[in-house]
Amino acid sequence: MALTPKPMHPIDRAVAQVLASAVSDAGVSRRVLAERTGMSTNRLGIILRGERPAATVGEAEVIASALGLDAFDLFAAAERTAASDDYVLAALDRDDDPEIEAQQVEP
Repeated sequence: MALTPKPMHPIDRAVAQVLASAVSDAGVSRRVLAERTGMSTNRLGIILRGERPAATVGEAEVIASALGLDAFDLFAAAERTAASDDYVLAALDRDDDPEIEAQQVEP
């Protein structure tokens, strides 16, 4: 039986976009980033191009950390750039009410 590829959600694409922009802004090569993260240049390329499989939360955090970014800021920026009415996250500012929950609207 053939495996069905995991779908890419708008937030997955947004995380890839924010990471790719951060890598570009930092002027870091994929080879250097691979050394900093312990990830292969192939996997980094897949993540930064926004291809499947999407970055895991752990992978995104490791890349962000290697670039000197805070994971919270990474995901908050990704949420701001995700342009979809079908997928809504309730990202919290550090001072917001922790009772707000993430919500996903099914298409």
